[in-house]
Amino acid sequence: HVCGESGVGKTRLLREMIERAQAAGDFVSVTRPHPTRAPVPYASTRPLLADLLDVSLEELDRLGTGDLVADPLVRAGLAEVAAPKGLVGVEGPGRVGAVAAAGFMASEVARGRASARRTVLVIDDFQHCDGLTQRTIEELASTFVMRGGIFILSAGDREVIGATNVVLRGLERADAQMFLAGCSAAAGAASPAK
Repeated sequence: HVCGESGVGKTRLLREMIERAQAAGDFVSVTRPHPTRAPVPYASTRPLLADLLDVSLEELDRLGTGDLVADPLVRAGLAEVAAPKGLVGVEGPGRVGAVAAAGFMASEVARGRASARRTVLVIDDFQHCDGLTQRTIEELASTFVMRGGIFILSAGDREVIGATNVVLRGLERADAQMFLAGCSAAAGAASPAK
């Protein structure tokens, strides 16, 4: 998880990592929070699953019904993403585990379809994603990453408990001045003689 204050370069670093992953033959899928940053249930999970399965959002919603998906846990996860209900009468994580199982299945489908060495899931502005998406990604990371073939990258303003955090910090004023002085000196040295 890449974290640091706004403007420090988290998203830029993620883009660089995405380019490298794609160049290495990985299948990469990127998701972000709901455009309004409203806590819409699974707002970041739905497009991620649709991309991994190479289906429209409408087709994704249909996968959780009927017999299109054989595994009942995965089918329950897909149904939950389509129409979030949780477990009626039960407080707590609800069906996040089933949604994470659907995410793992979808990442395996994407990896196989693309003949990729692994699937890389990228979540930008993780802390602004809805809580169910955050819990699903955490469950996916803790339960399924060890099975191989999946790698999760995220970025946000603060560290994530249980993740390997890379903290980016902005330059202090003196460091910025030294950097800029070095750049202008290097630019002057590289200028053609007149």
